[in-house]
Amino acid sequence: MINRIIVDFEKMDDLFCGLGQFSWHLAKQLDGHSHLAFALSPQSLQKFTFQSPCLPLKKRYRHNLFLPECRIWHAIHQDVRIFPSSRHIKKILTIHDLNFLREHAADEKSIAQYKKKMQQKINEAAAVVFISRFTQEDVLKHFSIPASVVQRVIYNGVALGQAEPVAPSLPREFPSRFLFTIGTVLEKKNFASLLEPLRRLPDDIGLIVAGSTHGDYANKMQELVKKLRLEKRVCFLGKIKEEEKIWLYDHAALFVFPSLLEGFGLPVVEAMQRGLPVLISSLTSLPEIGGEEAFYFRSFEASEMVQDIRAALEQGKETLQDRLQKRARVFSWKRAAQEYLELYEELLKT
Repeated sequence: MINRIIVDFEKMDDLFCGLGQFSWHLAKQLDGHSHLAFALSPQSLQKFTFQSPCLPLKKRYRHNLFLPECRIWHAIHQDVRIFPSSRHIKKILTIHDLNFLREHAADEKSIAQYKKKMQQKINEAAAVVFISRFTQEDVLKHFSIPASVVQRVIYNGVALGQAEPVAPSLPREFPSRFLFTIGTVLEKKNFASLLEPLRRLPDDIGLIVAGSTHGDYANKMQELVKKLRLEKRVCFLGKIKEEEKIWLYDHAALFVFPSLLEGFGLPVVEAMQRGLPVLISSLTSLPEIGGEEAFYFRSFEASEMVQDIRAALEQGKETLQDRLQKRARVFSWKRAAQEYLELYEELLKT
């Protein structure tokens, strides 16, 4: 049987990154549907097994050489390496964010090249999907979308699985009451802004940061921990397992997320799914995702952040749990997959 729809899951290699999680959960929901095939890297082909046919990603597919016959190619993120050039193949482009434009704002040449490539993909696409309304509005500010291109907003889902929570290895005498955050420790995550407020909070409150700590920003943050003498109250866990993440959501007093740039903000929904109150940035997509159930940092000035953390802690988990979990149910991978399937069918009919 000819598989008429091929989904490019190149990023499934790294399940510790947001795109890896997106790929894995969407693939699990799409798996087994007729006329669907998954394009995977050689590493992923060895690691994962699906009911749907899988084929190795090859650069030559860009020029349609030996590309299995298909009518739709779905590129699941904006920076894909392969985007078939054939006009006979309808392309779907999922755009998660435009963080590149902000992170490289000083490099005019790189920005110009990025915009040119992105505009070309948009022009070649039959449909463009955005993971939030914020991302859609952001793209429309910087790019022109032809009237013929179908536009959709399809929210990511959240799925922590049914794994039994397992406590991560924490330092001895680490505070039992702690704030928790997760993500690659990069400047855009703004985790270092939490340190001075933490210093002003009682000594029996700690901060746990999960996520990769490679890079200059992470090194500077670790140096600041020492400068503020917070070594016994801040723990960098690095990459963690799913069952450890669940334990941290279940045992933290508050989830804190002062991120400056988010196309969606999956950890916020994960925390709410476990009934954990969230105190988050009011920037980019986060208010759209957190809704009225989240608490928001009024600014990143330390004295105000301290007040915001104290106010959120005073609410307590028990009073908010039902509302938080109801909000999290808005974001479902099953729903996301169904909306993608409906989009595939719509394009196949035209």
